[in-house]
Amino acid sequence: MAQRTGRRDWLVPFVGFAAQMLGFVFEFDAALAMLARVPDEERPVDDRADAIVYRGEIAAYRGDQAAFAAARAEAEVLVVGQSSPQRDWATAVSAGEVALAEGRLADVRTETDRIGGNWAAW
Repeated sequence: MAQRTGRRDWLVPFVGFAAQMLGFVFEFDAALAMLARVPDEERPVDDRADAIVYRGEIAAYRGDQAAFAAARAEAEVLVVGQSSPQRDWATAVSAGEVALAEGRLADVRTETDRIGGNWAAW
């Protein structure tokens, strides 16, 4: 519906959500294809940063240990000076999940402590 009506403000969040859901079931190629439905240049900065981080997360799951750190750094440059606890939490959760997948358990704790609250208690 969002694509047919041209509502980019609906399409961008839907594409991000759908890509995440595909990733949860290890359909990484489908997740990347979903993200590609909206070019980065057409995304608001926050959404562009999220897409970059998620692509880096997928690359890390596939064995590229440098990809997530590079994606995170690229995304942080895009949003420098902006404050978004939701983006911070999402990035920290992604970093924790990558660390867990790579067996870096101390880093999982570091990332969850970064955002505090219920996440740190897990």
